[in-house]
This record gives sequence, C-alpha cells and structure tokens, in this order.
Amino acid sequence: MFKHILIPLDGSKMAESVMPIALYLSQNCKSEITLIHIIERHAPTKIHSDRHIRFPEEALTYLERVKIYFPDSLNVDYHVHTTEVGHVAQSLADHAKELDCDLIVMCTHGRIRLQQLLFGTIAQQTINIGNIPVLVIHPDAFLNDKPFSCSQILVPLDISEEHEKGIRTAKDLARVLGCPLYFIVVIQTLATLSGPRATESRLAPVATAEMLELEEERALNYLKGLTSEISSEGVLVSGEVARGEPSDIIAKTALEIKADLIVMGTHGKAGADAFWSGSVTPRVFSRTNIPLLLVPI
Repeated sequence: MFKHILIPLDGSKMAESVMPIALYLSQNCKSEITLIHIIERHAPTKIHSDRHIRFPEEALTYLERVKIYFPDSLNVDYHVHTTEVGHVAQSLADHAKELDCDLIVMCTHGRIRLQQLLFGTIAQQTINIGNIPVLVIHPDAFLNDKPFSCSQILVPLDISEEHEKGIRTAKDLARVLGCPLYFIVVIQTLATLSGPRATESRLAPVATAEMLELEEERALNYLKGLTSEISSEGVLVSGEVARGEPSDIIAKTALEIKADLIVMGTHGKAGADAFWSGSVTPRVFSRTNIPLLLVPI
C-alpha cells in the first residue's frame, strides 16, 4: 500500500490537523513519513492567526519539533526547501516524485471560499501536476487532535473503466485497514440534470428519462459484477445505485453509513472536465468533514 507519505506543513495548527490520520495510515501501512516545508515567495506573515514560517532556520526547528508527534517506531524524516518558490504546488509535486512518495496528506486551507478549496488551490494543483494520490483533510476535522481510525470506506463511482485505478486504491487500502468498502453510483434525475443534458431534457423529456433509466440498469449490472469480483478477493464490500444530485447523495450516504474516508477518482481538472459534470468532488467536500482521498486517473 502506501510506502512513503509526504506531509506539507506551513507552521499553522490547521495544517498540523492532518497528524492523526497520517499517524494512523503510517502505522497500518508501515509507511515512511517525510515532513516538508517549502519556503514560499511573498508568503504572508500569518495564516489563520498562526505565524507563517518564512525562513529556513525556523522551518527546520519547527519540523524537528513536529517530528516528536510520531513514535520512534516510525521512520520519520523532514526536509525544508530553502529556495523561495512562487509555485508551491509544483515544488510539492517535484519533491514527492524526487523522494519517491506515493501519498501526499494535507489540510485544505487558504484565503478563499470553500468551493475553491480543492479546485484551483495547492491541493488540486498538486493533483493536476502529478500522478500521486492526495488525501485532503477538512480544515476543522481534527483540530482537537482526536485519534483517527477507519471502519468504513465510501467509494463514489461512475461506470467508466477509467475509474478502475481509484477502485484498486480503495480495495488495497480496505484490505490493509481491515475495513469494508461501500460503493455508490448516482444516476441523475430529470430535475437534477445540468448543462447540455438539462437542455436536452427540456427538449425531449421522455427520451431523456428513458436514457436515465437505461443508465440506472447499466449501473446496477456494473455494481453487481464489481462487488462480486471484489468479494471473491476477500474484501468486504456492498453498495447501491441511487438517483438524484450526485454530491448531495454522496454526502448523505457518507453520513448514513458512517464512512470515515471517501475515495474518489479525479482528472485533476475543474469545471465540466472534473469528476462528473459540475465538479462533484469539491461539492462533496463542502458538505461533509470526512477526509477525501483523491486518486488521479
């Protein structure tokens, strides 16, 4: 599974809120950990009322202190990129590749509205640039340093083959953590369609409704085959096909099944090119405080 986890830190308590889940994953996956701070050009002096680290010497001191959070049994290192950079996401992706990391764990926080926390900021830019999964933590998910554990993983899907990489990652993680998977495939209704499909539905509502019914039937067959295949590999799995607005259904399902983690495949793009039309991923993130593992596909 994940063998080397990279954790970007900027000196804020909010960034450090990823520690419980990073600790949990590293202990279960037997991962190495590298803490990293990248000196940012024109960095703000404060971030969320905390001092924002801007100088190499204080960054080294800070990371050395944070390292103590992890037990001696784990292999934890730290690194400061001392040359000021203007493109933090690019530097982060470069370091992940150079250090042979296979997961980046980071908190999504910034000076912009929640809808943009993923798309257009460092987390999403990192996904777009590289091909390494990024686990994003909601800003207020673990501020109280509450220990993290995972008893259920939710995996939203469409029925295209390109999302198989996300399925593999979720399956492998479920096996390592010893927890079940729950798949959800959401087929929209006439009322929830948007963009060109909404226009088509108004012009030909009967034909569009029939097409959506066919999509639901295909999804049921797909899900039946997928759950059967994964069950045969010894992983507990269940799922459902639902109708409605995807992000609402996914967020509602996550709460109903008490999911501790959501795994989603993403193209690393915004707008209509994102996972499902209308950027479902950031909408899901804004409706729950459940950690979201984004797997580039």
